Amino acid sequence: MSTSCLEEHPWVEVVAPNLILFTLPQEPSDEDMRAVCDGLNAWLPARTDYYAFVTDLRRLVRSKMAQRRLLSQTLKSLSPHANRWCAGNARVVDSSLAQGVAAAYTFLMRAKYPEKSFRRVSDAIDWARTQLTAFEACRKPAQSG
Repeated sequence: MSTSCLEEHPWVEVVAPNLILFTLPQEPSDEDMRAVCDGLNAWLPARTDYYAFVTDLRRLVRSKMAQRRLLSQTLKSLSPHANRWCAGNARVVDSSLAQGVAAAYTFLMRAKYPEKSFRRVSDAIDWARTQLTAFEACRKPAQSG
């Protein structure tokens, strides 16, 4: 899958430059999960600027163990790049249980970038934009006066 194909996937919305929203369906197909993972594998390593993700998990009811394993392996293999360039990962969940699972996942993955759970997509996008702004500000060279 090419870089542009990730951005054309039905689960993916480019909210702003460098800000991607993933909206997972109730029951993802194996083919769609592979396409997203292949797209991430093509898209992320080519990035040389900060980016942020918002992942809306509210509709996800069921996923297969093989799909979760594929996604986990993909994210693990991309973690060195993400640790350098990811400004933040916001998850949108609609229950305390899902927030707890997201917190446990975050703890186990030990990402070096900020991660946070939200109940509303708009709050998650606002947070992700703030993260991007903060990371970009750290990169800019000091102005000489």
